[in-house]
Amino acid sequence: GMPPMSDQHLALDGILGADCPIRVDFRWHPEDAAAVTITFSSDLAPEPAVVWLVSREVLAEKAPGLGDFRADRQGHRLHLALNSPTGQAVVSVPARPVTTWLQQIAATHPYGTESYNIDSVLDRIFKEAE
Repeated sequence: GMPPMSDQHLALDGILGADCPIRVDFRWHPEDAAAVTITFSSDLAPEPAVVWLVSREVLAEKAPGLGDFRADRQGHRLHLALNSPTGQAVVSVPARPVTTWLQQIAATHPYGTESYNIDSVLDRIFKEAE
């Protein structure tokens, strides 16, 4: 069989809104194959990093967004639309690296075969936030 897949990480330079640079880190853990955590951070902003837990299928545009998070590819850019109680934001990142990264994960963890383990997801988010 194939060796077990380890955690996967993708770091990209994104754009928040019209022109604000932002770092976008995608993380995927095999224990929670249905989810991707996306961390948005900026060296320029005093705010702490913002962590979103999103559906891998929605990120890959294989399922529609649920209102709070949508992914929409337009040409060479992937637009991530975020709706939270504090407001709305759109962050764009280069589309191809995300597509390639998701395809590599899907090769060992096909869409729709995973199960959610929300407790370990929440544990990890709180650990990463410390």
